[in-house]
Amino acid sequence: MHIKHQWGVVVGAMALSFTLAFATPKPAAVHAQSYSRYATVTKKGYVMWSSLRFNHRKTNTTNYYHQTLRVKARYRHGRSQYLSLYNRYGHWLGYVNAGAVKVTTSKQGVAIGAHHYVSLTRAYPIWNNFGFHSVRHWAKNYYARTYLVKAQYHHFNGSWYNSMYDHSGRWFGYLSATGAKTTSAQGIGVATNRYVQVTASRYTQWQSFAFNRGYTMNGSGNHPLFAAKRIYYHYNGSTYYSLYTAAAWAGYINTSATRTVSSTTYANQARYFATVDNNKVAL
Repeated sequence: MHIKHQWGVVVGAMALSFTLAFATPKPAAVHAQSYSRYATVTKKGYVMWSSLRFNHRKTNTTNYYHQTLRVKARYRHGRSQYLSLYNRYGHWLGYVNAGAVKVTTSKQGVAIGAHHYVSLTRAYPIWNNFGFHSVRHWAKNYYARTYLVKAQYHHFNGSWYNSMYDHSGRWFGYLSATGAKTTSAQGIGVATNRYVQVTASRYTQWQSFAFNRGYTMNGSGNHPLFAAKRIYYHYNGSTYYSLYTAAAWAGYINTSATRTVSSTTYANQARYFATVDNNKVAL
């Protein structure tokens, strides 16, 4: 009986020791390292933790997608690496798995691929680089001109910047996104109030900027006049008027096929409007 009792105590102690060892393992060691970088969030759905015990969720990377944040420390936890992130106001945002971001030494963050058109709408500087000391162009000299954006940057200062290219593929510079309006390839269209006369012997009045519908006009000695109410600085490098007769909209025409006339000339030669339809050749 005495032997059985002692053996039972021994077995019970071993079982208790086994349970404590495997049911509540010690957390993996965390190795901290000072780390001054910037990180652009490139993946959604990653938890940003309040502690590296991973028992409290602070926020989620979806809320900071494509934003550039400050990294002040990194931690190795087992085989994973976690970064301690801060916003531009110095507020701590939590720990995130390094796989959710792209790290850089630059405040502008990493380039985010883009492919859309913008027309310049404000007199902002267009920068050569993100040092903001070297101006490449002044947007006021290119008002309403249209450019292709191939990349965007969310700078740590909180602003978005467009990396723009012209129709020849030449890089035009970096511009704050608030200095331009996203549009289609034809641009935003600027209101104008002028009268024009067609001077080309053969030209096309387009019905859309897809350039797949319109009328080719054959010269017949007549040079019709129109009211031009909007002007478009197309990405293709050409400029177009939106034309009207006294009765209706007449289409888009390349400005190189016209010349500007006075309102008096326009009024005196309104009879040309009646001849336009007789010269149309549908495309």
